[in-house]
Amino acid sequence: MKKLLIALGLLVVAIILFHAALFIFLNLKGREIIIANLEKNFGQEVEIESLRVSFPFAIELKGFECADISFDKANAYLDLFNPFRRLAVAKLIVDGLKINIVNDRRGLHVLPFFEKGKPQGSLEEKLSENQPTSGPATNFVSKKAAEAGEPEIVKIIPVTIKDIRVINSRIEFEDKTNREAKPIIIKDVDIKLTNFSFPDPEKFYLKAKGFATVGETSAIESMSANGWVDYYHKNMDLDVSLEDIRYNAFSSYWPAFWKPESWGIKQASLSLNSNFNSKENELAIESSLVLENIEYLEVPEGQEESSRTKTLRTILSFLKGPGDKPVFNFVIKTKMDSPNLNLTSIKDSLKEVVPFGSLMVQGVADNLKENIGDKLKEGKELTLDETIDVFKKSGEEIVDTLKSIFVPKKNKETSEQQPAESQN
Repeated sequence: MKKLLIALGLLVVAIILFHAALFIFLNLKGREIIIANLEKNFGQEVEIESLRVSFPFAIELKGFECADISFDKANAYLDLFNPFRRLAVAKLIVDGLKINIVNDRRGLHVLPFFEKGKPQGSLEEKLSENQPTSGPATNFVSKKAAEAGEPEIVKIIPVTIKDIRVINSRIEFEDKTNREAKPIIIKDVDIKLTNFSFPDPEKFYLKAKGFATVGETSAIESMSANGWVDYYHKNMDLDVSLEDIRYNAFSSYWPAFWKPESWGIKQASLSLNSNFNSKENELAIESSLVLENIEYLEVPEGQEESSRTKTLRTILSFLKGPGDKPVFNFVIKTKMDSPNLNLTSIKDSLKEVVPFGSLMVQGVADNLKENIGDKLKEGKELTLDETIDVFKKSGEEIVDTLKSIFVPKKNKETSEQQPAESQN
């Protein structure tokens, strides 16, 4: 019995010494090991200010930077796990996360993970379609090795994180293809994820909130998301809300036709509430767009509002909802794994609410009144040809206004190839 107790004591001492040595080694060399592996897998320079491992299974990492992603501090509390099969994290807190999304001549990218519409680095492509996407360790091809012509297998140990918190963070989008566009910044980002797994996320729960600015101008007063996503089975039920969207704040992103001054708008505010519901990859996005308030530009004395502003007022009058606020409800149906925001359903929904036949007749009448009135003020008598030209011009202006709403722009080459009948 005494020998057994001595043996157990020695075993406990050995385990303690092993853990002590492991903690000392990780505190001394862990930072260099992590930097070397990340740079090898992602092909990007990585900076880490410090790494500290403490008892029993706590890790603190400060000052992380890698291309478009950085954070001030991250604390991970490991759960009981088998490191050779799956890494289990009880809690992960990321403070001061910053993500820069850039759109330039190369396309949309968030390095080191995403560029030109496909993942980057060690996540660029699976080694083989026949390989399992889950298991003790998943194989990926290192970007750096693939470019050198020597594909190197990178082992990714699956990770499950019970609780993720992202606090005091921001996401910035910069469009370098538009000189006038100021960066869109989502600030005070607070995200909570529950039961998240990687690289094959199954069902996890999501809560998120923040607000947005365009440059230093307030653009979206409140943003929130709440629900769950099961990416593996292509199911989801997620509510997304955007409150007090300032239409004028995004003016530099609108094409000339949609700019506020083109519609005689001084300022406008909208809210959008959407539910993303997917069953077996069939995604339906049910949305409600509310015009909270709108203020029009003052019309100079002796002049009338433009036909475009009158058209806008008429459309909004048909969209009155509870509280006399214009409300537009629509549904977009697409695929969860390859979403395509086809605007056809939005146009069809608007056509069901607004009688565009009557709207066009009223618009032409208003235009005729303006154009003929201008001629009469000049003291001119209208000939038959001039009268026909006025009708033609009035009709074309209204048709162009409605066409810009319902007909997507096509490049010149495409439109020339279309049959005359379809163009008409």
